[in-house]
Formats: sequence, C-alpha cells, structure tokens
Amino acid sequence: MDTTLQDPLVGQVLDGRYRVDARIAVGGMATVYRAVDTRLDRLIALKVMHPALAADASFVERFIREAKSVARLSHPNVVGVYDQGAQGAYVYLAMEYVAGCTLRDVLRERGALRPRAALDILEPVLAALGAAHRAGFVHRDMKPENVLIGDDGRVKVADFGLVRAVGSVTSSTGSLLGTVSYLAPEQIQSGTADTRADVYACGVVLYEMLTGAKPHSGDTPAQVLYRHLGEDVPPPSAAVPGLAPELDGLVAEATARDPESRPGDAVALLGRTREARAALDDDQLDAEPPQARVPAAETAAGSEDRTSVIARPLPASGGAVDRTSRLEMPPPGPAPSRPGGRRLPAPRRGPSPPSSPCCCSWVRARASGTSTPGSSPVCRPSWARPRPRPSSGSPRPGWTWRPCGRASATPTTAAPSWTWTPTPGSASAATARSSSSSRAAPR
Repeated sequence: MDTTLQDPLVGQVLDGRYRVDARIAVGGMATVYRAVDTRLDRLIALKVMHPALAADASFVERFIREAKSVARLSHPNVVGVYDQGAQGAYVYLAMEYVAGCTLRDVLRERGALRPRAALDILEPVLAALGAAHRAGFVHRDMKPENVLIGDDGRVKVADFGLVRAVGSVTSSTGSLLGTVSYLAPEQIQSGTADTRADVYACGVVLYEMLTGAKPHSGDTPAQVLYRHLGEDVPPPSAAVPGLAPELDGLVAEATARDPESRPGDAVALLGRTREARAALDDDQLDAEPPQARVPAAETAAGSEDRTSVIARPLPASGGAVDRTSRLEMPPPGPAPSRPGGRRLPAPRRGPSPPSSPCCCSWVRARASGTSTPGSSPVCRPSWARPRPRPSSGSPRPGWTWRPCGRASATPTTAAPSWTWTPTPGSASAATARSSSSSRAAPR
C-alpha cells in the first residue's frame, strides 16, 4: 500500500503555491516531498520540518537565518535553495529537485564500489563542501543519504544549513543531531564541530564506498559512539585485500581522531584526494572489490560504463562532443553617412512616412530676418502629435510661426491621434533658417 496516501500533506497546496504530489523520504528532522511550484510551473523538492521541531521558536529563527545564507551559496554540486516559508506548524524549504537516487541507494544495490567510482563521487562532494566551508558553513550531517546522484551522472550534496541552523544539540531532547556512524569524536565529546567534522564524515563515507560497510558497528548507537571515541577507523585494505595503500592513507588522514591531524577543510582534502588518484594506475582504479554486486548489464559494457556509478548517455556520433556553442552573428556593417562624413540618424519605428509633404512649424527667427542661401536643413518627415496653428502670439520670445507652401499635402495613413509632420524644406519654407542656429520649439 502506498503510504503517501496517509500523509496529510500529500495532495495539499502549501502556502498557496506548492502542491505536494508525493512523499520522497523521511528523516529525523524533516520529510522531503516531491511538489510542483504552481506559480512557476516547475518540479521542486519540498523539505518540511517535523512539527515537533518547528514548535521551537529559536530553532525556526535560526533555520530561517541559515536558509537565507545557504541560498546565496551557488555551486554546481550543491542542491539549490529556491524559497523558505511557513504555514501554521509547517516550516518548509523549497529546493532543487534532482531526479535520480542517493548514494545510499547505490551502496545498497551494488555494495562496494571500485576505487575509480568512489573517487568520482567523492571529488564533487568535496568540491561542494569546500565551497560551503570557504563561505563559512559547516554541513555537520554528511552521509550517503545526503549525496544525490542524478540520472545524468551529476553528484550534488543536499541538506546544507539545516544542522548548522539548529546547532549540534536540540533544546527539547538534548540528543545529538546527525547519524552516529558519521559523527566526529569532537562532536560526541563536546557537541561542537567545525569544518574538520565534515572531513571526518567524508573519510567514513569513502571507507564505506570502498568496502561496502561502515567502519564501526554495534548493537546500540551508544556502542558505535564509544568506538568512534576509542578506536581508529581501520584501513580499507583490511576488508578489501589488494587495495592501494594511497587509499588507506587517504582514509586514515581524513578520519584521524585528533582534529589537528586532519586536513583543515574539504578543499585541503580534495587536494589530497587528487594526489592519491594521480598515484594510482588504471588497474588499481578499476580493481573489483569482493563485496561488489555488479549488475549483469554493466559487466558487458565498455570501460567508460565500467567505471561509472550511474550510466550516462554517450554521444550518438563518433565525433567530438560539442561542449560549448554560441550563436554566430554577422559583423555589423558600417553605418550609413551623409555626404561630408556625418552619420545618418537611426531609422524611426512605426509606419513608413511619405517622402514629400511638409507642414507648418515653430522656428526661431534670425536676427537679420533673412536667410543664407544653401543653409536650409534637409526636409526629414516624421510622425508627430497634432499641433494646431496658434491664434495669435508666440509661445516664447524669439519664436515665430512659419507656414509651409505645401501644407495641403497629407499622408495616406496615420497612427491614432498622430498627424504627419515633416520638417520644413528649403524650397517651401517661407522663412529659411540656418541649420547651425535653429532648433525645434517646445510643444
């Protein structure tokens, strides 16, 4: 039976905008739904906090503050945050929807992964965490459930800011937030953590990808916590014989119990990961762990598919992949110019005017009352608003009304409430004026 039918939010429209279609996952602090943003008509992931946590006002305040900060974190390997809000007891976060699965689903299906596939997943995870660390954020709940692998092979990290917002301890229960198998010793001892706690969790995730099992186990969470405090993470080669020693060293460095012995943040660990990869050959990278469960369809594929956790579509043609393209526009030609080197003005928008008719207009009178031969401006017709002839007087001192000898000519078409108003030509003007000393009168 579909349990989503029993969820009270499924089928509802949250905050008048987000229509909840189905429940995706349930965690210790929130439930994730697949929803549709009815305003923008796009698919999103809606993370709704449990009402018990949403009842804590200080929790909600810190969550909103951190959500706003994380929304400014833009990275291709970080799940984007679109919106945050609340409706009654529901405090939610609208996020990017990634169609695919989690790293936990991959490990459950395939067991241990080849070193190449494990490093292919670890590197974008560290890139995302590194961007967050440099921006002042600590994830504090790094685990396979928060690593999303899209159907196109992209790797993204989810749940940024949620654990940072509430701190390491809830005010209601006093219990640690996070999954015990990935908590750093300092988180267990003092309840505080910095970027090196995320480094420790990534080391545990790498161990689990290489071996198919967690480094410490126990019948109760308390036993697991105790082993994290008192025991080092064993080398992966103890469970996978023949594993490269560089991978053992990488896990040991990331999971050191003393925070000072670990890389300072995810950026430093990413550098160490790339150094370890460069030291491995193809046989070491593609070594099959005994705990791996490889689907039959993948064993018959080529080398590209053998080292891919999620099969990615390849180009149909054998040519190079078109990585970047742009629309090529023809170069603009030289602008037309008048005789004498002066550029013509840009063409006017609207209907094309007739070329011959003229009309009356206001012009500034020359002091001498005469015109200079050959100095009259070229007649340039244009559309203008109706301008009635004045009954008497002048709109301002120094301006006179100049009638046109061809005022009877009118255009065949015109835009509504507009009339055809060409500027005076040299032959039809009653009073010529020099182009260097004239300008149109204010209307």
